[in-house]
Amino acid sequence: MGLDTEPGNYHSSYTRFVEMKRQLVESNGYIVLDWGQVTQENLMGEWEKIPEDPLLILFFHHDHTGVIKYEHTLLLANRIFNAKKNLAKLEWLELSSDFEQALRVANQEGVDLQFC
Repeated sequence: MGLDTEPGNYHSSYTRFVEMKRQLVESNGYIVLDWGQVTQENLMGEWEKIPEDPLLILFFHHDHTGVIKYEHTLLLANRIFNAKKNLAKLEWLELSSDFEQALRVANQEGVDLQFC
């Protein structure tokens, strides 16, 4: 099953995307994440209060029906730019760079990043 974004022309398999998210958060010091504080709204891209670490917006995002809101795109792109330096494998570095670019395109266009 594939996972694409609009805008930004990002494409990956769903499995690789989920693994990239896991690699990003684990390589940046998260071992166990608290799902108890996450709401259904958060999974859909709605955050009343932005988490201290914007990577959590990506990690707790529902990849099929959620969006990454325009107001989070640049914040998350910049965080991924810094976070990907800790990735051990080139595969995850390339995939996270591609996703970072899709976030930047959405930000430049002033739109939410949609998953399709």
